[in-house]
Amino acid sequence: MLFDKQWDDSLANNLAGDLQAGEPFTHFAIKPGKYERQNIRFEAGMGYRLIEGLYLGSLLNYNYHWSTGSVDPRPDNKLFQLTYTPGLFYKVGNTVLGGEYVIGKADGDFDIGFKNSMYARSQLYPERQLWLNTGYGYTAKYGKEAYSQSRDKIDGWKFSASTILYNWNVKVNYSNTFLARKNFNLLTNTDSINNPIKETIHSKYELVTQKLDALIFTDNSVRNHQVHFNAEINEGTAQLMSSPGGANYLFDEHNAQVQYLLSLKKKERVNIELGFEAQVSHFAKKDFLAMHFYENTKADFSVQGGKYLYGKNHSLKITAQPGLILPFTNSLQVPETQVNVFTKSIVYPEYDFLGSTFFTGKLGLMYYSPSMLRLAGSSISLNINYLQKLKDSDINRTLVPTYTGKNQLQISLGFQIFL
Repeated sequence: MLFDKQWDDSLANNLAGDLQAGEPFTHFAIKPGKYERQNIRFEAGMGYRLIEGLYLGSLLNYNYHWSTGSVDPRPDNKLFQLTYTPGLFYKVGNTVLGGEYVIGKADGDFDIGFKNSMYARSQLYPERQLWLNTGYGYTAKYGKEAYSQSRDKIDGWKFSASTILYNWNVKVNYSNTFLARKNFNLLTNTDSINNPIKETIHSKYELVTQKLDALIFTDNSVRNHQVHFNAEINEGTAQLMSSPGGANYLFDEHNAQVQYLLSLKKKERVNIELGFEAQVSHFAKKDFLAMHFYENTKADFSVQGGKYLYGKNHSLKITAQPGLILPFTNSLQVPETQVNVFTKSIVYPEYDFLGSTFFTGKLGLMYYSPSMLRLAGSSISLNINYLQKLKDSDINRTLVPTYTGKNQLQISLGFQIFL
């Protein structure tokens, strides 16, 4: 089981919860506010041998997401997701082949209200105006609270293989998943907003996701070599039911990443880690109703080093990872007649951010002790991520907010229990 909690300070233009890749049909407001988000993830599995070399597997995943805010308009979002993955696995020698089927569903409740009704109806507070993004630029304006639901159907399959070749362990996983979402507006009584009297379908979003993950490693008493490659393709299609022309928004994304890690040992324990990481990302967003077309390609390069310090009953790991983010393609087309609040507050800042060159720095500390809780091993981790802009994008600086900064600092503290 995994539990995490996140606090966002001065977050604007996002009243949604846990998003799928490129997902449209999300609410937003310009007003920055404080938000709290938490996730609970639970996984349970079992296996059973049918005959010699043939095994039946079963895996259950449950995810719960909740997010809320304390500034009008304030969200109260809940998302439940449940997937079940049965599979068959065949083992012969050092080789294991597997095939799995994925089936699942997700239900979301999205309530966005105003504690002070004046903010919802007055024109004196445009930054608190509630909007709905229906693609990537085409928006709808709310004059009051918003209550909606989403229902997802998840369907897919997975293939896995693992073996040993010339003292190298090889593991490969491929998955193809289809998600079909329907979004509903809830029309309610004025005296009972939590009891919907009518449910109308507002929009649909379909997402096809393909993932490939390959891990190759070798291990001995002196050193370890590890090569990790993963790639992902997302293809999304959205349809606004009030639009008679079919799909109003298309999303296409391709990501590829490779990582190499060398672990040097001393007295058969890892002492020093050295490696590098490279990633290339490309996406295209096309909103045909607002005529917003955005395409971006960027690359991330970094080197990493780590040092382990051992005590009698504890250990400390220190890691550092400097790198660069370089934009290759950054193309945006927006007709002047289609510029709106979404363009100014989201599209232009995103174009500026993703079209800029950055230095990245990551520092990590993890202290592990098998006796911290007496019953199980546990660790405390501290991670610091720093982003420094080296070169601005080519956007006209008058189009982006004056508060756009040159650097970003993220600090996270974690506590892990190993059972």
